[in-house]
Amino acid sequence: MSSEVSPRTPPEGLNVAALISAKGAQLRSWIIKTNEASEKKVLTLSGTVSNGRRPLLLAEFSGLLTTPKSKAVEDVSILLAAESHTLATENHESTSQINPLPSHPAASVIEKEPSITVHADNLSINSTASKISTTNRDMPHHPTLPADALLDDLSKEIEGLARCEGLRDIIQQVESGAVAKIRARYGPSDGRRGTADPSWPKYKNIVSKRERLYRILSEDFAGDKQRYQKKRKRAKEEPESLEDSEHFRSFRKIVEAAPWCEADLLAEREKEQYHGSNGRFCDLQWAGKWGTMNSWEIWRELEDERYEKTKSSTSLSVK
Repeated sequence: MSSEVSPRTPPEGLNVAALISAKGAQLRSWIIKTNEASEKKVLTLSGTVSNGRRPLLLAEFSGLLTTPKSKAVEDVSILLAAESHTLATENHESTSQINPLPSHPAASVIEKEPSITVHADNLSINSTASKISTTNRDMPHHPTLPADALLDDLSKEIEGLARCEGLRDIIQQVESGAVAKIRARYGPSDGRRGTADPSWPKYKNIVSKRERLYRILSEDFAGDKQRYQKKRKRAKEEPESLEDSEHFRSFRKIVEAAPWCEADLLAEREKEQYHGSNGRFCDLQWAGKWGTMNSWEIWRELEDERYEKTKSSTSLSVK
């Protein structure tokens, strides 16, 4: 039993934003912790995600007894509106069949504040119904809710990552923080196995390939975007592809070619012309030959550059 969770204290990590956007697995975890703290089953694990959110909404705000009334009214109004909107969406009801929810702040349409009573045993809220004006003049037909905006932004970002192929767009996605946001939302916590969201496999390759590609820019090209883009352009004799109308190679091929480039340069470094008097590899000898060129530029000069699998490269795996 957790000593930090009680019917009046929400489980760790449970807050407004997390609750509204949480998936089934996280909701079940919070429900279990709440039941353990209560020493009896006060919440149920059955039902849909939205049904699971309803008792948790009540549990989350059972501490409102010590909250100033105006703040309590404001928070509960937002949460219950968000939950109602989620349920309506999942049931595929049209907006003409449900009463539009008031946008926040609701002071302009609520004539009477709800009287809130919280019971720890059954975690229920009884409220005096508020008289709300439903005219088109007073009520917006399509309310904008914070939780909806959050989920909508994530959905658009994931869709944008999957649709993009151009290298310049990939760079922008990483630098804008869009890639990092998806990893933080769905990926493993601190890289620990078993801590990722169940849907992480859907986004792992999309995120990882962009991170690898940007790492090449940062480490091999020292962040020089013009030099990087010049290197990524196709050779004139290479045929154009429909997937790259701007004559840039597919980012997927560049990521796949990274281990081939590394392997070819390791083989080049083994040659005697780069060895010092002790018979070992010498950085000065290497610099005397290649100067400040990086691995990818040297690879091209060696005429070993390739972006399709060959017999010699099929045994290499992408890191």
